Amino acid sequence: MLTRKGLSRYVGEIMEVEQRKRQRKLSFMFILTVLLIIVVGSRYSNETTSTESCVTTTILTEDQERFIEMIDRTCGDRIVLVLNMFPAARSGWGFLAMNIFVRLSNEGRFCPILTDKPEGEAFLTDYNLKSQFLKHYYNQEVLSNEMRHYHDSVEFLNCPVFHAVPGTFDARPGFMGKFNFGYITVEQPSFRDDEMLRAKDYDFIVSPSSWNTHLLRKHGIESVATVLQGIETDLFETNPMPSNVRSWYEKIEMATRGKFLVFSGGKLEFRKGQDIVIEAFKRFRSKHKDASLVTLWYNRHSNMIPVVKEDFGITKTDPESIVHFLVSKGIPRDSVDALGYVDQCVIVATLLRADVALFTNRAEGATNLLAMESLASGTPTILSNNTGHCDLMNEYNEDVAFPLTAQGEVRRRIDSYNGHQDDDILEGWGESSVDEVLEKLEYIYTHRDHARRVGSSGASFIRNRRTWEKSIRVLSDVLYGALKNAGVVIEKLDRLGGIS
Repeated sequence: MLTRKGLSRYVGEIMEVEQRKRQRKLSFMFILTVLLIIVVGSRYSNETTSTESCVTTTILTEDQERFIEMIDRTCGDRIVLVLNMFPAARSGWGFLAMNIFVRLSNEGRFCPILTDKPEGEAFLTDYNLKSQFLKHYYNQEVLSNEMRHYHDSVEFLNCPVFHAVPGTFDARPGFMGKFNFGYITVEQPSFRDDEMLRAKDYDFIVSPSSWNTHLLRKHGIESVATVLQGIETDLFETNPMPSNVRSWYEKIEMATRGKFLVFSGGKLEFRKGQDIVIEAFKRFRSKHKDASLVTLWYNRHSNMIPVVKEDFGITKTDPESIVHFLVSKGIPRDSVDALGYVDQCVIVATLLRADVALFTNRAEGATNLLAMESLASGTPTILSNNTGHCDLMNEYNEDVAFPLTAQGEVRRRIDSYNGHQDDDILEGWGESSVDEVLEKLEYIYTHRDHARRVGSSGASFIRNRRTWEKSIRVLSDVLYGALKNAGVVIEKLDRLGGIS
C-alpha cells in the first residue's frame, strides 16, 4: 500500500516519465519542423531561381497559372520579355516598337510579348516589315489579348518588362514587373522632382543617343546604356528599287520634273525648327525659281494643337492646311507641296527623288529617324549639329552630311520642357543660323557633283553602321547584360549566353 510519501514519489516519477515523453515529442516535432523548413526552403529556392517557366512563389489565381502555362508553351527556352510598346507603321515610335518586336523575335534569345493589339495601320498599310510582323504577332496574339487584363502589374510573371516611357517619366506606363527597362527620349534640360521620383521605377534605362544619355546621367541616373536606332537598308536600294517604292518614285519624278526639290520632315513644332526652314527657303526661292519645297510636317498628336497654334498660328497640319500656311508666308503655290500621314514607301520615294533634305531641328533626343532615312537614300542632307544629330556626324562630319555648325543658344519658355525652371534657357539645344542654311543650300545647288558624292558617303555610312539589325543586336546584348548583372533568370541566361 502506498504511503502519502510513496504516492508523492510515485506521482513524481509518473510526471517525470510524462515530462520525458513530452520532451521527446517536442524534440521530434522540432526535428520535423526543421526538416519541413529545409524542404520548403529548397523548393522556394528552386522556384525563385528556375527559369523553365515564369512561376513565382506568389500564390497565383487559376487565371494567372493558366496564363503562365500559355506563355511557357509559346516561348519555350527563350527569355520572356513583356513589351509595353505600341507598334505602328507611320510614326517614329511605332517603327521603333515594330523593329524591337520583330527583330528580337527573329534573333531567338528573347520572346517579346506585346501588351496590347497595335493600331489598324499595322495590319492595313504598306510597310517593309509587315509580313514578319504579322507572323510574329499572330504567334503570340492570344498572349497579348490576355496581357491586357494585367495592366496594373505583371510582377507575378517574374519576367522583365520593356517600357516605352511616356514623356520624361511623366507617368507610370502600367504593366510594371519585377525588373523594368525604360526606353526614353529626353529633350528637356532638367527634370521635375516628381519625374525624378518616377525614374526610380525603372531598374535600367535604354537611351537612343549620346546626348540623351548625358542628360540622364547628369541627373543621377547611372543605370543607362546608349543604343542608337537604325534604318531598313533594303528600302533604299536603287538597283533594283523595291516595286512599291518605284511606283511612287515614278509618280513623284513626273510631278516634280525640272525642279530642285528641297525636302523638310518632322511633325510641326518649335523643336523641329520649321520656322527656320520657311525663312531660308523663301530667300533661296527668290533667287532660284526652280526650287520647290516638299514637307512632311503632319502632326498627329491632338494634345499638341495648342502649342502648334501658339508657334505657327494654325490648328491643322493636313497637306491642304500646310500648303495654305506656307503660301501665307510668302512661298508661291507652285513651289510647295505637302505630304500627310502617308505610307513608308511614299516617304522613301520622296527622299530618293529630293535634291537636298533640310533638318534645322533645335533638339533631338534620338538620332532622328527621318534624317537617317535621308542619309540612307543618298540625298545630300543638311543637319543641325546639335543634340542627337551629333551621333550621325561627329565621327565623319562633312564626309556624310552638310552640318550646320553655327548653333546659337535657344531661349524659350515651353511648359513641357522648362516650365519648372527659373529661366527660359533650353540648355543643350541649338539655334541654326538662317544665313548658314542658305549658304549650304546655295553650295549644294551649284556643286551638285560634290553634293552627290557626300550623299553617297552618307548612304554608305548609314547602311553599313546604322541598320536595325545591328541596333537590335546591340539592344539584345544590353538587355541580356543588365539582367545577368542583376541576377535575373540566371539559369536561362547562362544557357543562352552564346547567342549573338
